[in-house]
Amino acid sequence: MTGWVLKLDRPFLAANPESDAGATTFLRVLFQEVYGVDVSVCTDRVETYHEGIEEVSERCGTDEMGYLRTSFQDMDDRSEYRVAILTYGLPDLEMQWSYYLIKSGYAYRFCHGHLRVFFGTEISQYQLATIWKQVFHFEPNFQRE
Repeated sequence: MTGWVLKLDRPFLAANPESDAGATTFLRVLFQEVYGVDVSVCTDRVETYHEGIEEVSERCGTDEMGYLRTSFQDMDDRSEYRVAILTYGLPDLEMQWSYYLIKSGYAYRFCHGHLRVFFGTEISQYQLATIWKQVFHFEPNFQRE
């Protein structure tokens, strides 16, 4: 598979700047429309605390196909938290996505960190780009690693 990195010209994604709903919407639509898998239910939630950092991990989808979502938050400074997404079981696509939720007043704003995608086919690249534009309302700019 070929590795690509998403480059953004702007730091915040437009779909829903108040939370990571845009990211979860994108993943839900991608899995449902392309692979016929419902990832709206997340299970196997595990919460751990180590040296003031809360880590929450959960699996969304099925045992065979879906994504792992892990969030990290400093319990002393709740101004931001980091989220890492890792897909599994997709036949021709792998995504590694990290982003931040930064506190702005009483709400959190979504800030894109890094998205690395491995495409197995040109069709998988086209499908991801189409759904990205549908959810976020702009064309993704993928560049080879």
